[in-house]
Amino acid sequence: MRAVLSIVGLLICSIGIAESYFDAWLLPTTPGKPSKIIPITQNECKDSTTWLQYDDGEANYVLVGLSDVDTMCVYFEPPAPCSVLAMEICVINYYSSVHNTVQMFIALIDTGLTLNDWNEYHSGAPIPGPSPILQFVAGPTTSKPISDEAWTWDTLLVPQNNIPDVGMNPFVAGWIKPLNDSSPNPRITPNMDPPWHSLIHRYEPFNGGPPGWYSSWHQFWIRALVRIYEIHVDVWLPDTSGAHGDTVLLPVMASDLTGYGVYSVGMDITFDTNVVVAMDVSNSGCVTEGWGPPTYNIADGHVIIGMAGVTPLAGSGPLAYIKFYVSGSPGDMTTLHFDEFMFNEGSPSANTTDGTFTV
Repeated sequence: MRAVLSIVGLLICSIGIAESYFDAWLLPTTPGKPSKIIPITQNECKDSTTWLQYDDGEANYVLVGLSDVDTMCVYFEPPAPCSVLAMEICVINYYSSVHNTVQMFIALIDTGLTLNDWNEYHSGAPIPGPSPILQFVAGPTTSKPISDEAWTWDTLLVPQNNIPDVGMNPFVAGWIKPLNDSSPNPRITPNMDPPWHSLIHRYEPFNGGPPGWYSSWHQFWIRALVRIYEIHVDVWLPDTSGAHGDTVLLPVMASDLTGYGVYSVGMDITFDTNVVVAMDVSNSGCVTEGWGPPTYNIADGHVIIGMAGVTPLAGSGPLAYIKFYVSGSPGDMTTLHFDEFMFNEGSPSANTTDGTFTV
């Protein structure tokens, strides 16, 4: 493995315009959690020399010693129903092989598998895991000729009349190289912390494991461009009332969250402190209770709440309760306003409805 200094860029453009979806790059996932997404503005072109980002953007290494390897791929798990538009690779023909192309592909995997099903091939006497390739949905397709002097970026574009709908099913994107040839070679970010998203098919793994599929602590530079069909969850603050001096619990309500892969919730709710004063936030009896107590900050007519967990939310009902002290006089009223609200990093989207508090 050594640093390679030249980079060749490639422009990728998002495809089409519609109000019911957005296009995004998928980043690798951890077992049981959706891939992170980097939304792309419709019709925005992305310069792929700006890697979005498995690392700090500066990794510039090539993986060698691949004569016993024929297939490499990266594992993705969509955070919402989507279709796959493209996959992109970054490679070099490091040893100037006569085999200067690879076969690029996108494939569904068995939905019962996670990254825990593959052992890292550097470990002592590793045991291989199952094939991650259940069904090809694009490719294998021959790449452009791969340079032996600079990084080659190439893209497998899915024809618009045959865009595969993968739903929320995991999938892999990768490429196939000739066996018994040390090139072509992937650009990598080396020595990543687990869990490892790169999967590799080796015939003579390091440390003497049998032939088969393994994970790798070297992150292959492969990414997927997907069209995510927006899911909208209703979130609302009910109209509430109370008398001066009362304490009132206000629920933050949400419609059904089952199957949407919600692992975090953040919100900022504003109100008039001449009418009500926030005192406390809890999630006892809420759909978020399994995540543990929320973190929150109350200041200057704002209550900012954050919650996260390792299990996705399911069902409908209160996300949290805000305890208010009623400070106003009879007839006073304030809007309970969502200044900000977000599930995960923006998906699913939230349709928020403000409430009112009347004394």
